[in-house]
Parts: sequence; structure tokens; C-alpha cells
Amino acid sequence: MPEDSRTTTIQEVKGASHKSCMIKWQKRWENSSTGRTFYEFFPSVEQKRHLDDPDKATYGVILQLQTGYSILNAHRIRVGINASPLCECGALESTEHYLLECCIHEAHRGELLKALHKLCGVTVLDIKTLLNTDDHPYIPGWRETITSELSKYIKATGRFMKKQPVSDKPRSDIHN
Repeated sequence: MPEDSRTTTIQEVKGASHKSCMIKWQKRWENSSTGRTFYEFFPSVEQKRHLDDPDKATYGVILQLQTGYSILNAHRIRVGINASPLCECGALESTEHYLLECCIHEAHRGELLKALHKLCGVTVLDIKTLLNTDDHPYIPGWRETITSELSKYIKATGRFMKKQPVSDKPRSDIHN
């Protein structure tokens, strides 16, 4: 049967439409001025994001750190929630500070580096290593190991734990 007389299926139309949309979306993503922090870790719109750690709350924290939209004070001040962008140690509390610099979490960071060195050969911590989603071309399971160890660090620091004020007084904003 000649190619010209062949019937086009709905699946082919959907596939071509999807491909066209993905190409347009990728171009917009590459040329956009917003979401650049997230773009550093997810440059491709087709890239799948996997839940490497079974703890959804910790995965959510990692996503916050990747996007820059987190409960860290540097972000909270940008959105008008906090009065100070500073960490308890006195430095600007950014993602980089929390993961790489804060003296309050130095012991936990040391444990993270020790584990990553033993398991993956990582000798220096940096944002790309900790938050990028790409797997290593020669080390199978590299990304899962890093995500798992980063999850342990996040839990150990306690920085992203929900802190609810405890009070015996009834709340005046709740009406029975």
C-alpha cells in the first residue's frame, strides 16, 4: 500500500501533538526568566522526577530545596512571611547555607560527607551533587544513594520539622 493512502491513527495524531507540545514547552523553559533555580536541576521538561526515598515529607523538602521555595528564612523574607532572612547562626539562611555552610549543622554535614565518600566516592559537597536528579554514568544507584543520605541529613538537622506552638489556652480565632 502506498504511503500516501495510509490512514493516520488517533494514536499517531496524539503522539505528534505531544511531541510538538514538548518541543514548544522545552523552548519556553529554556528561554524563560523565571524558575531558574529549578532549571538548574531540571533542564529538560521531559525529565522524570522519581521518589527515591520512601518518605514523602522528606522528598517534599528536597523539592523545596531544588526550587528555592522553602521554609528557609531567605525565601520566607522574599514572600513577606519572616522579619529576618538570617539563620540562627547569624548568616543568610539560603539553600546553600543550610546544606553546605551552617555551623549549627556541621556535625550532621560531616556524617553526610563521610557516608557519601564511603558509598559513592564523593569528596566535596556541592549543590549540584546533592540536588541534581541525574544519575552517574558509571556508578549504578548513585542518585538513590545520595538522595537517601541527604534525607538522613534533613531529618537529623530537624530544620524542616513542623513546629507547632503548644498552648493550653483556647484559640480565639476558632468559633464553636
